[in-house]
Amino acid sequence: MKQTITRLFKYQKIIKQFYQKGYTRIFSGTIAEELGLSPSQVRKDFSLLSIPGRKRGGYKITMLGHHIDKIINAKPEQHAIIIGMGKIGQALANYSGFQDEAIKVTAGFDVKSDIHCAIEVHNIEMLEPFIKEHRIKVAILAVPNSLAKKMANRLERAGILGILNFTGVELLMHPATVVRNINLEIKLKNIFYYVEQLTTSSQTK
Repeated sequence: MKQTITRLFKYQKIIKQFYQKGYTRIFSGTIAEELGLSPSQVRKDFSLLSIPGRKRGGYKITMLGHHIDKIINAKPEQHAIIIGMGKIGQALANYSGFQDEAIKVTAGFDVKSDIHCAIEVHNIEMLEPFIKEHRIKVAILAVPNSLAKKMANRLERAGILGILNFTGVELLMHPATVVRNINLEIKLKNIFYYVEQLTTSSQTK
């Protein structure tokens, strides 16, 4: 089910793009082609979640979008904060794609508050009061590795329920806290490995 939910967010993005282009209906094959999936996988996901549609007639985009929004509990705007306003933190703060997905990065926090970027940056000492006042539930963590676990625990105690972790430390939190670890070094090493495999394979043919 977790993989299905992850794919739903991707389906939602594709549906929105086609709606903005003026389409009123979309087919499972079209969605599948955009995401590198099989049409049967898309139909299976929709069937599993009781989303109506016809193989030949496709799906009405507004209806499909409504069903997916309801399943993933989509809200008009979601709020998050960034902890650690170094290069990664600032890059995330300046990323315009969040707005397209109705995500608002409300503020950033760092030991230095005189950082100028697309969002307001507060001193880290203001973290807990800000989370409480603005009812923030999700944080993006971009602090140095040496501070990752300590800051993650601090966020959890402050009431944060979800952490997108961009540090190089694998966070293992309480089961009630949702954590997604994005280790850029490992992601790149993984890509290098498979590129090397492809290169070696092509040379032996």
